[in-house]
Amino acid sequence: MSVPALDFENGRYMVDGWRGVAFYLTGWDQKWEPFTIIDEDEDGNEYEWVEDSEGEWVDDPDSGRVRAVMVGDDYEHVVDVSDLVSIDDNEYCSGCGQIGCSWGAS
Repeated sequence: MSVPALDFENGRYMVDGWRGVAFYLTGWDQKWEPFTIIDEDEDGNEYEWVEDSEGEWVDDPDSGRVRAVMVGDDYEHVVDVSDLVSIDDNEYCSGCGQIGCSWGAS
């Protein structure tokens, strides 16, 4: 899957389905990577087993999905990269996040 260049630091985006509000990106969607143990038996044979209760959340750029937050909010939404449209700083209000509001334009 080809993923467009995204600005996780300073980029602001319009998201399909929420076209009236600006979003910023906090990172890629994540997946659970269970802890895999490679062990050796008495005969020297290696085997692996997976410990599902232990592991870590890791970024998953191959999913084509990112974590996005509405400007002026703190709830993360997971959205498809294909639903993002980059917007300029002067197109949204940095206070409320509304696209077209000029009160707090960046």
